[in-house]
Amino acid sequence: MVFSSFTQFSKFLELVSSAEMESELEDFEGPFTVFAPSDAAFGHLPGSLDLEEVLRSREKSVRMVRRHLLDSQVCCSGVPKQVPLYDLSGHRTQVNLNEI
Repeated sequence: MVFSSFTQFSKFLELVSSAEMESELEDFEGPFTVFAPSDAAFGHLPGSLDLEEVLRSREKSVRMVRRHLLDSQVCCSGVPKQVPLYDLSGHRTQVNLNEI
């Protein structure tokens, strides 16, 4: 993956590995967008969500990774402000451009 050389994404890469999705992402056809949270972002997970617990479960890891993937290419300037985006899990995704 392109961002694998950036150390600030090591927890997300660990999540991808736990989900056993490395090959799936490398072989994914067509453009797609990864909203990869930084390691610092994982420090702000809601209290009900424990990263270590997610990492122990392939199913939970897959769900979390898919919540950070879009099946289209979106650049910062192309992120719609009014049109909803949906991740690979089918959940509506909200992007805060002030945090990009």
